[in-house]
This record gives sequence, C-alpha cells and structure tokens, in this order.
Amino acid sequence: MELFVGLLLTFVISLRGTAGELGRSSNQTWCCQVSMESAPYSFNTNQTTERMPFTNANLNTNAGKTFNSVTDGSIVRFVVRAYTKAGLFSDFTSDGVVVDTSPPVAGKIYDGNQVGVDLKYAKWTSTFSANWERFTDRHSPISNYTWAVQRQGAGLITSFKTTVLNRSPIATKLNLVSKESYCAVVRGYNEAGLYTQATSDCVLIDHDAPQAGTVNDGHFSDVDYQSDDTMISANWNGFTDGNKGSGIVEYKYKVADENGGTILNWTSAGNATNITLNGLPLKNNTKYFIIVNAIDAVGLSTNVTSDGVLVDTSPPLAATIYDGSQAGSDLKYSTWTTKYSANWEPFTDPHSPIRKYTWAVLQLNAGYITSFKTTWLNCSATASNLNLASGVKYCAVVRGYNEAGLYTQVMSDCVLIDHDAPQAGTVNDGHFSDVDYQSDDTMISANWNGFTDGNKGSGIVEYKYKVADENGGTILNWTSAGNATNITLNGLPLKNNTKYFIIVNAIDAVGLSTNVTSDGVLVDISHPLAAKINDGSQAGSDLKYSTWTSTSSANWEPFTDPHSPIIKYTWAVQQLNAGYVTSFKTTWLNCSATASNLNLASGEKYCAVVRGYNEAGLYTQVKSDCVLIDHDAPQAGTVNDGHFSDLDYQSEDTTIAANWNGFTDGSKGSGIVEYKYKITDENGSTILNWTSAGNANKHNSKRLPFEE
Repeated sequence: MELFVGLLLTFVISLRGTAGELGRSSNQTWCCQVSMESAPYSFNTNQTTERMPFTNANLNTNAGKTFNSVTDGSIVRFVVRAYTKAGLFSDFTSDGVVVDTSPPVAGKIYDGNQVGVDLKYAKWTSTFSANWERFTDRHSPISNYTWAVQRQGAGLITSFKTTVLNRSPIATKLNLVSKESYCAVVRGYNEAGLYTQATSDCVLIDHDAPQAGTVNDGHFSDVDYQSDDTMISANWNGFTDGNKGSGIVEYKYKVADENGGTILNWTSAGNATNITLNGLPLKNNTKYFIIVNAIDAVGLSTNVTSDGVLVDTSPPLAATIYDGSQAGSDLKYSTWTTKYSANWEPFTDPHSPIRKYTWAVLQLNAGYITSFKTTWLNCSATASNLNLASGVKYCAVVRGYNEAGLYTQVMSDCVLIDHDAPQAGTVNDGHFSDVDYQSDDTMISANWNGFTDGNKGSGIVEYKYKVADENGGTILNWTSAGNATNITLNGLPLKNNTKYFIIVNAIDAVGLSTNVTSDGVLVDISHPLAAKINDGSQAGSDLKYSTWTSTSSANWEPFTDPHSPIIKYTWAVQQLNAGYVTSFKTTWLNCSATASNLNLASGEKYCAVVRGYNEAGLYTQVKSDCVLIDHDAPQAGTVNDGHFSDLDYQSEDTTIAANWNGFTDGSKGSGIVEYKYKITDENGSTILNWTSAGNANKHNSKRLPFEE
C-alpha cells in the first residue's frame, strides 16, 4: 500500500480517516499529493501548482508536511490516491484550506449608535454605544468582532466582548465620569484567527449644565430703569461650561413682564452675548425681564433672569429750590462775591427713583453764569470761582433726573448779592471720608474741605479745631491747625459708647469766622454679641446629620451690638479637626447662606463659622456644633429564619420567627435607628407587608394565613 504527499510553505496538513471511509481493502495501496492554487477572491492569477509529488503513505490514514513559505491568500488542497492490489486506484481531493497570513483592514470607528455619525460629546452616565464600518480582508471573511470601552489616557473600563458580526453594540452598567473622554476599541477577526484593532476618536462625557453667568438689562452695565417704551436691550457674560465641558454652543433669550406674561418667546441669539429689540409694546410703570438660556453641546442648559428694567415715561415731580447753603432756608440777601450756594427739597417720582441732580447759577434777566454740574443725590451745592456783581440777583436752577433719564427743571426765587464772612465747608470724622464709628478709644482724626471766603473776601488764614463729646463736654479746647486741613490726635481719654465731634473754626484775615462741626463719631470698643449658629437651611433648625455631598447650609440668629449697628456677616465652612474648606464669604445682613461646589466626605463633621461685624470694624466669631455627613447606607447583616440559628423547615403553619444580626452603619455613620421586616412566600406574594421592629433584632409573627 502506498500514500504520496507533496507540500510547500510553513503549514502542516494532516489527513485522517478509517479504511472504510476511504474504501480501503487488504489489497489496496494509498498515496497522496498536495497542490496549491490562488484563492478565488485573491488578486493572484487562478492557477494550480503542485507543491509535492505523490508520496507513498503505505496504509496510514493521515499525513503531514511542513513548508518553508507560502503565498498569502493561497488555497492548499490534499489529494489522496488509493490503490488496489491489482493496481487500480482512485483519487480523493480535499476541499482545501485558504492560507491567510495578513490581518483584516479596519473600518472607521464611530462613537454613538447612529450609523456613520461620530459623536464628540455625550451626556451618557451608564451606557456607551458605538458603530463602525465593515472591516475587510482580501483572503478570508470577517468571522466576528470584539469590542471594549477605554477611558482616554487610562485603561479599559470593560473587557472585550464579542458582537459576532453586529457593528453597533451598547455597553451598559458603566460609571462614566463627567469631563472625561471615553473611546470604543474594536477588534475585527478574519476566519484565519488574525485581528486588527482600531479605536474611535473618543467622546467627551458632560453631565453638567453650563454654569450660570450674569444677565444685565441695558447695552453695557446693568440698568434698572428706562424711558423708552418700544425698545429693550440686554447683555450677558460669565456663562461657562468649564474647561472640560462640551462647550456652550448657543444662547436663547426670552422677554417677560413682571406678571409672568411673555412679550417675546424663546429666540436664538446664536453665539451673541447682547441683544437690542425694537418695536415692542412696552407699558409705563411695568418691569420687564430678559431670560437667557445657555445651551451646551450635549443639550444641557441653564436659565438666568436679569433683575429687570422698569419702563418710566414720566418725568419727576419738582420740589422747592432755596438760595443758600442751609437746608430748608432761603436767603434773600448775601455778601457772596465768588461763591453761590443752593439747597433744595428732594424731588420725587412715583415710578423710578431720583438718580441725580444737576444745577447751574443764572443771572436774572440775563443768562447762565455756570454750566450744569452734577451733585448726584446731594440736595445742596455750592458754585465757586464766580464773579458776582453787587446789586444783582442770581438764581439757582436745578434739574432732577429719574433713573429712566427724564428730568424736571425748577428755579429758585433768587438772592441779592452783598459781602459775606467765610462760607462753611465740610468736616469729616476720620482720616479721609466721613466715619460714624471707631474702635480706638485713644485717638481721633478729622479732615475738612470746602471752606472759602470768596474772591473778594479777606481769605481764610487759619483753622482752629476743638474736640467735644455728645454732652457738650470739652475733651480738647481750641487749638491751631495752621493751614492744615486734617488732624490726628492720640492719647485722648475717650469713652466707650460715647459720640465725639470735631468743631472747625475757619477765620479770615479780618477776623470773621465760621464754625463747622462734623456729624460725630461714636467710640465702640466692644465686640458684637454672638448668636446661635445652626447647620442647615431651615431657620432656627439645627441639623446633626446630613447626606450633603457638594453643598453646606447654615442659618443663625442676628448678632446684636448695644453701641453700633451690625454692618455685615461673613461665613465659611470648616472640617472639624481639620481646616476650612471654603474661604470666608460676605452675606451682608442675610442670616443664612449656602456654599456649593464642595466635596464633603462621608463620616466627617463640617461646621459653619460665622463672623458678625459692627460699624466700628470689630467682629465676633462663632462656630456651629457641626453636622455629620453620611453618604453610606447601613452595611448588610444576616437574617436567620427561626428564633436563634437559621432554620430551613418548621411544622408550625401559623407562626414564623426570624432573627438578624451584623447590621451596622460603621464607626462614622449616622447610626441605625430602626428595622422593618416583610414576609413573602416562594411565589413572591406578600404575607405580611413592611412592619417596624424598632430596634429589635428578632420577631415572631403569629396566626399567619399559610397555605398547606
């Protein structure tokens, strides 16, 4: 018996079978031959090449051959020739095997489940989907795909899972982190077992809506009033999606009135950060709001509403104008030569506040001798460097402007000019601007300005000052300051809760003088009286435990001070036995506050620290009794059927018992406060619904409707 085999390439072929399968008999001989041809889907010429002549295999039913090389994509076939003892033979040819030594060519990988569409951003939390173009192979078909999800810059977050030939799988039960990028990693396998790996260009996960910015009414800075009843404008800034967000792609805006009515519905502003809208039907004495919606690339959005602009189309109501610097007093005569003073009662407006005053001096029956100057909200003014003629009447002309920009103009009944003594200036308590309270009980300071004797007066040659208390007592008698316009006095015996005044006497060269007294400064050397600080946002309620993760709230009763008002509060959040987790933030006179964007750790205590400041600049600091943060549910214990150890069977059909142990909330948890239990049968039916066991760790239930 003979078997002939011929092979090339580094490839082993074996033929296995039984004599019966091959028609073998005791007088048959076997031989075999190996040939190679190009695969029908190869780019090679379709030709057959004998790689091995027939080789005697005797009566063996298998054979093998190792080759040194083979052409990629070839089909190798095995030919077996079986001989009888009479010399007759038959040939049997295998269906061949394709030799494929090259891996597949990868297709493009897309993030997302829409075929052919690649997502750059997504708000996925626990699922990840991908799709890809077909992988191709010149020599053997694609047999299957496997894929996994990778965190960019890190490792795989899933193992490779087979999709067979599905090219749009979904991974579930993931924990995708906002502001991180994740990629699909795909392997395509050919029938020869070779694979090519390709990765998507990744998708950024964004769970967070854009951070709120500020919306201003008006073209530039924020305005609260306007006189135009057909136009409204707004600008906004500060909106951001963070340095790892998907980015803000569009703003929308809406116009509403104070009653909630819609004037203009949601309209896209594109990427613009300001708008001007004309032709609107706005009403007098009505407030309008601009609502801006910032939208990021994954569709998350944040709304911010402006503080509103009131339409006011009516000018202010006029008041009486007085000649002279004394409030409410109207001069008929004066010896002024270069200075002119006026005062007036406040103008009023039923719709918008008075914003400012401007005023000018008019020569009666002639023209203006000054331009209009702004006094803001001061209801008195003095014009200097004038050339007032004796025997001529001069008048004050005042314009009062409301916040909408409209004004009303009023004129005084005029004053006849004559000579005068020095005109009073302003004396301020303190080194610079005027202060009303101080905490130093040994020092006092003052500064003054605005004294003048006019260009035809003899001129001020000296200032003297005096320090007095609220009871009229003299602390320091008249002392010369020369030409100085400020003083600082140390070593004085000042008393707590007592007001002190600086009196300045301006003396001109002919001995005429004018005294001006500051409005006083109160000495307060005592700190504010503290109040109780509560953890939590509910006024007067103090939390001991909370599940807060990123916010902390506190409320407190108002601090008090018997001497000077409380001016503001500042507060911060402190981790007990550690440090502050926020800086101190000002709440002004609000007695509650919330800090956000925190990272509160479970099992740790956090405290609110509040400082109350009085007008003298002194503060008192108080801390809450802290709140324990607990993010973790109790750890599971063991529930046993029966009174003691666990039972699997019982003969009683009306009573069931159970006991449990091992439940714990950890050493830093808020503690287990109650157990509840429920009884069900093997079919899921409820025998006894949830019932409180209090703090007990076992329970007996009697007279239960068990079925036999």
